[in-house]
Amino acid sequence: MKRPMARVAHVGLFHREIVERLSPAGLDLLVATGIRLSEGEISPDGRYYGSTMVTLDLGKLAGRVRDACDVSTAVRLALLLAADAAALERFAALGRAEAQRIAGGALQALQSEVRVRAERACVFVDVDLEGQADQAAHAHR
Repeated sequence: MKRPMARVAHVGLFHREIVERLSPAGLDLLVATGIRLSEGEISPDGRYYGSTMVTLDLGKLAGRVRDACDVSTAVRLALLLAADAAALERFAALGRAEAQRIAGGALQALQSEVRVRAERACVFVDVDLEGQADQAAHAHR
């Protein structure tokens, strides 16, 4: 037996929704514990080309975070990272610092592109970089 539809006498003025985003402390932990691999070189015309890959292995964070350190969390994390401008800039800055370290000096007009992907219980953040080597650093090579 079907019940009749309830009559709505009052409507709500506010719509509520839950927003999920990265916690600042969580991002700090990810950056601090991420495994970095950087490479790059200065071409004969003085251009720097390089990349930094940061591996965020959630399995190594078990016991340090409340969330499950599994595949579904890695996928959620990758989606949130890719949509968070401040987090992307933080990884881009890390890549720029690595590029200047590798180049042995300042780099001008340094451009970066950040990509994020999940695989198993890991998130990979790839930062590709291109810029112009400082003339003094380039001359000493």
